[in-house]
Amino acid sequence: MELPLIKDHMKYSFILILFLLSKLYAQDVIHVKYDLNDTRSLIEKPIKTELYSTSKESIFLINDKILDKNTLFINNASQIVGDTIDYVFEIFKDFNKNKIFSEAHFINLQNKIQVDDIDSFVWKKINESKYILGYLCKKAITEFRGREYEVFYCPEIESKDGPFKFSGLPGLILSVVEKNKRIEFVATSIDFNTQKSITSNLDIANAMSWNELLGRSKLRFWNNQVDLKNPVFYHSDEIEIYDLNIEPYIEIVYDVYSEFTYKENEKYHKEKTLNSNFMLSCNFSESNYKYLERINNNQSLTEFGRIKSSGTFYKNLLDSVYLNEMEIEGKRIIIKDNFQPINWEIHERYDDLLGFKIQKATIDMQEYSVEAWFTNMIKISNGPDKLYGLPGIILKSITRHKTSDQIDYVIANNVKLKNEVFKPDIPIKNKRTEILNEVQLAEFLKTIQW
Repeated sequence: MELPLIKDHMKYSFILILFLLSKLYAQDVIHVKYDLNDTRSLIEKPIKTELYSTSKESIFLINDKILDKNTLFINNASQIVGDTIDYVFEIFKDFNKNKIFSEAHFINLQNKIQVDDIDSFVWKKINESKYILGYLCKKAITEFRGREYEVFYCPEIESKDGPFKFSGLPGLILSVVEKNKRIEFVATSIDFNTQKSITSNLDIANAMSWNELLGRSKLRFWNNQVDLKNPVFYHSDEIEIYDLNIEPYIEIVYDVYSEFTYKENEKYHKEKTLNSNFMLSCNFSESNYKYLERINNNQSLTEFGRIKSSGTFYKNLLDSVYLNEMEIEGKRIIIKDNFQPINWEIHERYDDLLGFKIQKATIDMQEYSVEAWFTNMIKISNGPDKLYGLPGIILKSITRHKTSDQIDYVIANNVKLKNEVFKPDIPIKNKRTEILNEVQLAEFLKTIQW
């Protein structure tokens, strides 16, 4: 008769153990509801937002309705009305990795995930306080991507979190107000006993930085304006402000090498030179093409005999001029000359390189022929060395010399979009420098005893 009691006792003990384990491994989740007052949404009622936060991670959610700006009109009562659309947004903070992941809001970019550092905020504490929801809160201010904010945080609540991307203060942030009152987050309730598993729906593995996303957005915006031939500048109206009013800045690293064919013992042999790297840095109008020095190289691969390039090849496409620094017999020379038009023949042949669709173009000249592959995904009419003049940047070129069996290869291995203004390195004349054009250089080389 005692067996059932033993079984019941074991059953309840097992349930108790499970309960204690769940408590042991459960995280204390703080659930905060905020009203987002956003004058940009053109809707009078606050947008409802929620924050679920632990010491390890948090998720900030917006799931409400706003007016569709494409359907707005003023009715007879002088009210702005229109259709409503769903406003869904998510931000995930990983405090262990010091990262914030969010849906990116950039013009011309869809379905991209942005990653930021949590400690990117620089806070200045102010000697001012007020009560929010019965909690004494202290004031701090910060600047974040084009806007100034004042916030109130509660040291009594041990959390470094807050609404949107705001974080990093010694207490939970309960209020955020933009300087011009266009954006305001205000806590309306706090629950310390929420049972919720914090999981993100964002594609975190493919997240990109703010600078990378902004560079891509600027490039696509620039490409569109080139197509329209009607440049307009765009200023974002998001919480994180950015301008698309500068030309894109591109950095491309190329692998450069040559192949030679020679005959020995009635047999033809192929030989390949060591691989070297050059970088093209450019915007729409100017560029630098430079050799990238390698560690432990005893001799620069830009050196050939007694002629050595000092590494700066500058192009100005608007003025059709280039400057190339060289050292000949220990003498510094700047080659300054004008570009000659390149009459490219564009072919209906396509390929892919580094995720870019590239198209073939050719030019046949007196001493050599060039096969160039360009992409109109980057509508900058530039390329390595003296190559230019195609409706997109050149990512690959093959030059075949007619007076020898030499073939030169230039192939991009990395493309970066930079979110900054390009400042070209322009060769400058000094007392030790002589400036020559190509004709004068050819005459000068004839005087050297080889």
